[in-house]
Amino acid sequence: MQLRLIVGACAVASLLIGILLLVTLFGGINLTEYVTQLAAGLTLLILGIIYWTFRPKIDHWVESKTGVKKGLIPTQITNDGNNIAKEQTDVSVEIEPVHHYKTRDALPFADMLSIANSTVEMSAVSFTILTLQHYEDVSSAIARGLKFTFLILEPNSQYVGKQTDLYHAAEDLKNQIEKAISRLCNLKKEYPEDVIIRTYDSVARYSITIIDRNDTDNAWARIERRPVGSDSNSRSSEAAYRKNDLGFFNQSKDEYDKILRRSKIYDCPANS
Repeated sequence: MQLRLIVGACAVASLLIGILLLVTLFGGINLTEYVTQLAAGLTLLILGIIYWTFRPKIDHWVESKTGVKKGLIPTQITNDGNNIAKEQTDVSVEIEPVHHYKTRDALPFADMLSIANSTVEMSAVSFTILTLQHYEDVSSAIARGLKFTFLILEPNSQYVGKQTDLYHAAEDLKNQIEKAISRLCNLKKEYPEDVIIRTYDSVARYSITIIDRNDTDNAWARIERRPVGSDSNSRSSEAAYRKNDLGFFNQSKDEYDKILRRSKIYDCPANS
């Protein structure tokens, strides 16, 4: 938030300085000519920057007054063979059943966490990207009351080799998993009551996220596919609320629970 304020303030200040220079150079602004495309555009740009700067606080105020939580909805659908891409916007409207996301960027990790009220359960081969790029997002989510469960492939599993051809740049997959576990252990050290780490020794076909499984109004599931040789950020996924598509939610939850039943608690080393 502090960085957002600094960037926004600098942007507004730069625009104001630019306008003052124009006033100095051209001897002032004629109010009768002010409503021009350029002037109006600058005004809208400044207002846009101000909104972007204070957006979290504005959104929080709106949610507190209306009781409506912003959700992820599709605004554009393009059908390209078997690939369906949906761009996202955070407008509060009724959410459609199953959303299809062509890449990870179409469903930002922080936005996904924002819909959770109590629990987040995740399974993956390696949480490398999560622990490197979203560690602070998880920490912030825990700080507001969320509890996390991470199911990660056992680094010494016989299936590490079998997963290698499904995992981008996975020549050192075992090492990636060990480093991710180490970072998860650091997280658990900070929040011992809010983080559970479990390892599984089997093949997992998908990366799965289950949010608020026991909350019938907010339970949500996401499945991310792993095409052979695909880059992690380019993987497609589907997601839906339980109340909007019970079949999809139960199928995703059952797939996750299969991994959960084959997993065991990972005890972090004391010096992790």
